[in-house]
Amino acid sequence: MQIKDKVVAVTGAARGIGEAIAHRPTRIDPLAGMPPEWLERVAAPTPSKRLGQPAEITRAAVLIAENDYFSGRSIDIDSGMRL
Repeated sequence: MQIKDKVVAVTGAARGIGEAIAHRPTRIDPLAGMPPEWLERVAAPTPSKRLGQPAEITRAAVLIAENDYFSGRSIDIDSGMRL
């Protein structure tokens, strides 16, 4: 968890704020115009060798939103890049 995430978790806990999703290369609209070679280079360091999909990030957000006990944590959605 990044320092800024910890600060938000501590200061916002009473208001139910304090969760984070740390996602890495994700296929989003602004990337649509990028050359395929560039996208391949961005995806290459990930164990899955692909960019994440927005729906994969959304499922993590739903998990956090539906769990009141999840607080002060960050979920890494990064295809194992942090391993």
